Amino acid sequence: MHRTYKDVSVGLKYLSILVWPILTLVFFIRDYNQKYAKNLLWLFCIFYGMIHIVFNEQGFYVDGISYALALEEKGGNYGLKDLLGSLYSESTTTPDLFMPLITFLVSRFTTDYRVLFVVLALVYGYFYSRNVALALNLYKGRKSTFLVLLLLAFIMILPIYQINGRFWLGAQVFFYGVGYYFVKGKRHYLWWCICAALVHFAHFASIFAFVLYHFLPKKSSVYFWILLGTLFISSINIQSLNNLFASVVPSVFERKVDVYASTEYLQQRLETDTKSLHVLFVNGLKDWLFRIMLLLFYWKYKRAILRNGLYNKVFCFVAIFSIVASVLAFVPSASRYLNLAAMFTIFFMTWVAQDCLVSWRIFSNVYVRGAISCCLIFFILFQIRSLFEFVGISFFVSNPLIALFVEDNFPLFYYIK
Repeated sequence: MHRTYKDVSVGLKYLSILVWPILTLVFFIRDYNQKYAKNLLWLFCIFYGMIHIVFNEQGFYVDGISYALALEEKGGNYGLKDLLGSLYSESTTTPDLFMPLITFLVSRFTTDYRVLFVVLALVYGYFYSRNVALALNLYKGRKSTFLVLLLLAFIMILPIYQINGRFWLGAQVFFYGVGYYFVKGKRHYLWWCICAALVHFAHFASIFAFVLYHFLPKKSSVYFWILLGTLFISSINIQSLNNLFASVVPSVFERKVDVYASTEYLQQRLETDTKSLHVLFVNGLKDWLFRIMLLLFYWKYKRAILRNGLYNKVFCFVAIFSIVASVLAFVPSASRYLNLAAMFTIFFMTWVAQDCLVSWRIFSNVYVRGAISCCLIFFILFQIRSLFEFVGISFFVSNPLIALFVEDNFPLFYYIK
């Protein structure tokens, strides 16, 4: 069988990852609407795992350090019996299945933490690339700067450098399950939501939000007003939430809940988050911007949403999830749910916009659209800046073959700071 020029060109695009991964990323951007494009992004993510900085020369601490140290520890006399005995035990500091299992499997072959992060990038990149492809496939190529900003924001909410955190991987898995469930209409995708909780136990709350959606009436206007009300909640009794969590979660998770929902941890988080104004501003964007966008979008296109049963259901879920995330955001470290709520918000708006709009001007008022656009640009630039904390010059000039022998631990961030 003769290979066509198109087949050969696609093959060369795949092979570009071995020569210059940045070129692979360029091919993905150019061919985003092709079926194979998501695999180009996946390959780039795997390469990123090779160059992701964990032990940087400036002493900046990231969650990934604990993963690397755990791998070194398990490379000794840590056997299968020890692993099984630690899973979901009350004494463990990681009450999940995924990370201990992956760390154990990698430790059977090596204690090189870079191999561990390649495996993490392999898994994270798979779901990330599929979720990005799901959102981009809704974009039909019509000219709209605002819509492009929305899609860029979606891509940058939880980009590949978030392989540092189990919660973020779980968020990608959960979005994959729910997103493809709504688009494809097949229930088997919902099993991935269960898997998200095995990656990080906190996604039991995400599952709880979906269960609420499933059993509650699909009254979108009711959830609109409730979500609007969350904008005016200024405080909540942390100790009451702590007691509620302690009463409903299994005992194996109580230790983690006590840490995350403690007033001491709240004070620690507040002191950390208020060190720089730009960090504080971005946190405020995640807290307010995407909820306001969802409310404005529903208010403007309520009739079109109500006419379409599927769109109405999706809005109900996104609104319910955003409400749950807004309440949980008062708990230390639980503001992370707002990132996932933002992903669902942008996804929903992009999906509905393809049918409801002609000019793709989602917000017709030029001042509203301008203000939101400025906020989105700032958010995107901040996320790009954060990327530079985890990559060195090798991000732009290296390839997998070079990365095998050259380790770059000096973040680009310190060149431009």
